[in-house]
Amino acid sequence: MSRWEDLCTRCGLCCREKVRLDRHSYLLRKASCVHLDPDSGLCTGYDRRFTLGVGCRKMTIFRAMFTPWLPPGCGYVAWAKAHHIRFARRVEWIIEP
Repeated sequence: MSRWEDLCTRCGLCCREKVRLDRHSYLLRKASCVHLDPDSGLCTGYDRRFTLGVGCRKMTIFRAMFTPWLPPGCGYVAWAKAHHIRFARRVEWIIEP
């Protein structure tokens, strides 16, 4: 893995289903991508993730800066905030129990 990918905290939250409720809130569902190993927080098909996972997107600096659906505690979000380049609007996260 690269230094950029090492920022991932492997929480698995970005691999869970997200439902946009309105402009300022998202529901983070329990269901996750079938390729997510819940014990390790790693993708079991990591090398092929962009062809396997319908919603899997490459994490770029641009996404770290502007994507509102990245979950709280995301390593990429923390990196962008530390460099004062996090511009995504704040959203409320409702986590499905």
